Amino acid sequence: MVAAHRWEVPEFYNMAVDVADRHPRNKRALIVDSAVEGRREVEWGEIQDRSRQISAALQEAGIQKGHRVAVLLPQRTDTPAAYLGVLRTGAILVTMSLLWAPEPIRHRLEDSGVSVVVA
Repeated sequence: MVAAHRWEVPEFYNMAVDVADRHPRNKRALIVDSAVEGRREVEWGEIQDRSRQISAALQEAGIQKGHRVAVLLPQRTDTPAAYLGVLRTGAILVTMSLLWAPEPIRHRLEDSGVSVVVA
């Protein structure tokens, strides 16, 4: 028996809008507890606003749909906003980790053909 599920993808889809913008601005999105930022709650509105600022800065720098943008940030409140900001532009997000050794980072940057690195 074949499953009857059918994946319907709209012609125009933006993951940032689907992931972030559908949440009420005053709803908690994250609880951050770090040595750098301390403990605080982050609401969706902050992530929405910051991701729009990042998207605007990327677009101002010439980033367009289909460009590849690498994000290499520590785990902090701006990191999800940076991911969503890249996606808002229509660019392709290339995620990386500060835990990687220099060689894997260099390889991913060269192999993916990134236009810019958010660090």
